[in-house]
Amino acid sequence: MIIEQSCERDIDLGLAIKRAFENALADFSSSSIFLAKYIDLKMKKDIKTLKDEEVSILFDQIMDIFRLLTDKDEFEGFYRNNLTKRLLNNLSSNDEAEKMMISKLKVECGFQYIHKLETMLKDMTLSEGLHQKFKSSQISQDIVFDFNIKVLTTGNWSNDSQTASCSIPMEIKGAILNFTDFYMNSHSGRILTWKINFGNADIVKYQEESPNYEMTVSGYQMVVLLLFNTNEKLSIKELKNLSGIDPDYEFKRHVLSLLKFKILVKNTKEFDLKDDDMIKVNEKFKYKLHKFKVPLLNQKGKPSQ
Repeated sequence: MIIEQSCERDIDLGLAIKRAFENALADFSSSSIFLAKYIDLKMKKDIKTLKDEEVSILFDQIMDIFRLLTDKDEFEGFYRNNLTKRLLNNLSSNDEAEKMMISKLKVECGFQYIHKLETMLKDMTLSEGLHQKFKSSQISQDIVFDFNIKVLTTGNWSNDSQTASCSIPMEIKGAILNFTDFYMNSHSGRILTWKINFGNADIVKYQEESPNYEMTVSGYQMVVLLLFNTNEKLSIKELKNLSGIDPDYEFKRHVLSLLKFKILVKNTKEFDLKDDDMIKVNEKFKYKLHKFKVPLLNQKGKPSQ
């Protein structure tokens, strides 16, 4: 506006300002991650309060900054990581806004740049239809809990190539086998690899002397907690072996999250975990809410966003 009205659209001045912004963003090594995080926050909350025209203006402003980034591939990685979390945890407040943002990136950088992002949205749409078919099928009728499955295309989702594993709890093993049979009947030749670490679960903690609690936990937290259905207490070494959670740092941060939130307790006060530390369920657990989400610690021992 200043260039157009006060400087009579001076081309040289416009280019100088553009280069100045480019250099400033290039000197700031975290520009890509901060822009991706800004979009993430908008998609989770603010977008649902905006009109379509306001959303379009917001995205145009974001694209003005995006064009100045020197490493757009780095931005795509951060954006895809945030999109993975939004889609798998149902945190996105507007599906159409997600499509619009990806469409703008496509116009700017081409189909190949956003191919994985578009595939992620397609996976979610197909998974919803697949879930409804499975839910109405005869093979799902003996499942006594809500079992929502998302079938994701390998190689497109953030972190799906990382080696991660765990033991499948017996409480959900039957449901997994039923869905596998259902899926293979119409998709023969494909391979299903179960990514428990991508999911979450709602677990009810029954207590005799106080109200029950319904908590939303990560997939790995679920694996740990369900072991206490059949074990009064376990050592860290036993818990590690029975849960099968790998890599080790993932096992530790999920157990530490449950300890920090006091759902589990151990016989020592030290924060670190040792093989002979004994763990059990906190029978005197109390919390202000009866339905809540258990925060997961990051690798530095702090609650993740």
